[in-house]
Amino acid sequence: MRRNRRVVFGIDRLSAIDALNLLQMRIESAFPEERLALPDFYVLLIETDTLGFFHATDDGFDPEVVPQRPDFSTDDEPQRSNMIVTSEALVRAWLEGAVPMNAALEHSMVMVDAPARHVRALWNMLQQASLAETSNLVL
Repeated sequence: MRRNRRVVFGIDRLSAIDALNLLQMRIESAFPEERLALPDFYVLLIETDTLGFFHATDDGFDPEVVPQRPDFSTDDEPQRSNMIVTSEALVRAWLEGAVPMNAALEHSMVMVDAPARHVRALWNMLQQASLAETSNLVL
């Protein structure tokens, strides 16, 4: 029984990574030049505890960067890491146009946990990415 669970978990993790890659493509298409103004941030997909790190560069988000260990528990707000928490199911539904990002944010289907100076930028990023052209995304 455990062996099958690991196989399913591996498939789930690959699916979650695929969803993070699709999210990355959507954000990159929405922010071709303004991307460098975005703060570094993490995205946690809760079904599989899959964590993605996003660091903007001139060419997109850097897939090779090795981030420092995120700090989500510090009482020193400016030192806290920027985190977007959601589910893979929501990411895929949003990318397919089934769930508007405004509704997802308003109903806490997506949560942004970040220092105050970055919360608005991350909210705006998600809302702007909702408007991006999706013709090149394969869901």
